[in-house]
Amino acid sequence: MDKKVVDQKRPSVWSPFVNQVLDEEEQQIEKDVAAGLYVEAPDQAKRREDWEKAAASMSKRSPVTIRLMSKTIAALKARAAEEGVPYQTLINSILHKYVNGRLVERD
Repeated sequence: MDKKVVDQKRPSVWSPFVNQVLDEEEQQIEKDVAAGLYVEAPDQAKRREDWEKAAASMSKRSPVTIRLMSKTIAALKARAAEEGVPYQTLINSILHKYVNGRLVERD
């Protein structure tokens, strides 16, 4: 039976922080956390619960059927390609900005 060679330098799960270099302040914060100098805020559990509820409600999506002109869809797909996003994501972003009053006209 062959034995598998494992590279000890490589983490078993990919992490974006694997090559992260901390500055002096960040290193001190890590030391302080490890020493137990930081504690959770008294209302931390409630705040975490509120944020989790908000995040869950933000991720709910409902399918929508809409009829658009072919030229409009083609233009949206071209614009989405320029932006490097899927065209349905672009449509969602446009609608989201519109209903929140953040969609502005160009001169």
